Amino acid sequence: MTTALTTARLAALAACYEEIGRKLAAAGVEEYLTGGAARPDGRGEDGAPDDLTQRLAALVREIWPELERRLGEAEELLVPLLRPVLGDEVGPLASMLAEHRELRATAAALGPGVGERGRAEALLRLLALLDDYWRKQKYIVLPLAREVLPGHEAGVDNSPAAGGSGEAP
Repeated sequence: MTTALTTARLAALAACYEEIGRKLAAAGVEEYLTGGAARPDGRGEDGAPDDLTQRLAALVREIWPELERRLGEAEELLVPLLRPVLGDEVGPLASMLAEHRELRATAAALGPGVGERGRAEALLRLLALLDDYWRKQKYIVLPLAREVLPGHEAGVDNSPAAGGSGEAP
């Protein structure tokens, strides 16, 4: 894969994560996660699902198919790019892969056959994971990928972390 194509794919991932961040903020996720907007069981005083819980559940249904596709794309693109430099047993890459597994498992808990309380708990957990995940991708993983890209394409580790300049060889 050429540097230009890899750079374009990284930009597309970054744009996806940025959009997720905007949608989470616009939907009031931070207020929901801190307990200021909804009861922990996702129910209003009358016992019906509260408006915010319903909106956030709709948001998850809206963004999940694209995010799930992007998780696979991140694994396909970032793992081969970062594994030689970072390894995948500890650190940002290992964390990313563990988060992907946890995001998928938590999203599955929103499916049919889950009771309302379980669904509300899974929604809260998924939103917390998403809120943390997109920030890590934007501020840690993608910048690391951009840093090692020139050396990766040339078959050498020219990242500043390895004592290189980060410039293309």
